[in-house]
Amino acid sequence: MARSQDQKIADGRACGLSADDTFTDAPAFEACMRLRGWAPDVPKPDKPTWIDPDTGIECHSAGIAAVCVPPHGTVTYTNKHGYPCRRTGLVAVCSNLPIR
Repeated sequence: MARSQDQKIADGRACGLSADDTFTDAPAFEACMRLRGWAPDVPKPDKPTWIDPDTGIECHSAGIAAVCVPPHGTVTYTNKHGYPCRRTGLVAVCSNLPIR
């Protein structure tokens, strides 16, 4: 018997899926979903990797959610308030002055 998308989302939430359909620990999420009877799909992302414009975090699609981690190296971006930011790993610096 096929389970509904609502059940898949409910199980995802129980395994750490956030309200905006993201999670940060992919191995733990996948292990938890397997325990609930779900087999991982082969992800077919429409955008393989992107930088979240609000946080500068690197994200990629993983089925029903996005996995987001600190970027490798340094990225520059504009946050939701319009300030230029620079992120290196876990540290982000935003300023109303231009970043060089």
